Amino acid sequence: MVPSDFEAFARERSARLLRLAFLLTGNQQDAEDLAQTALVRMQERWDQVSSADNVGAYAHRVLVNQFLSSTRRRTLDIVPLQGDWVNASLQPDHASLVAEREQLKQALCRLPPRQRAALVLRYYVGLDTHEVSLIMEIHESSARSAMSRGLESLRRWLCADDEGWENSNAAIRD
Repeated sequence: MVPSDFEAFARERSARLLRLAFLLTGNQQDAEDLAQTALVRMQERWDQVSSADNVGAYAHRVLVNQFLSSTRRRTLDIVPLQGDWVNASLQPDHASLVAEREQLKQALCRLPPRQRAALVLRYYVGLDTHEVSLIMEIHESSARSAMSRGLESLRRWLCADDEGWENSNAAIRD
């Protein structure tokens, strides 16, 4: 029987976990599998998990660890960037923002899993470097290094000039 407090937690947090999983995996089916696996692992140890100081952070850790371990076992499909980077004006229209987000998502999928996880936790979830290092179970300097290398790769892939990078930063936040 599933504890009622776990059911409440899963109902409340599953959409957020699914969004995080989607950003890590790059596709809906893998994201659903990853989020479901993380919830199953948490349910198996719910007595221990529910006593944690921050169950939400624990859920992030389980999801990221599951993502990193699953990518070690299989080869990731690399999604190549297609087309030219959209030259955005000062006030881009909706279509260019959608195109930029799609290119950013594709570039994010090209990153190694550890860099992708660090960037998603830092810039999408909004955690500071210390929290990222705790969730990923790595040193803070390793988290900073993963974020720095990931951002540099994104810049190289996405930016022909500084203006393009400014607009891609907006796409990360949106």
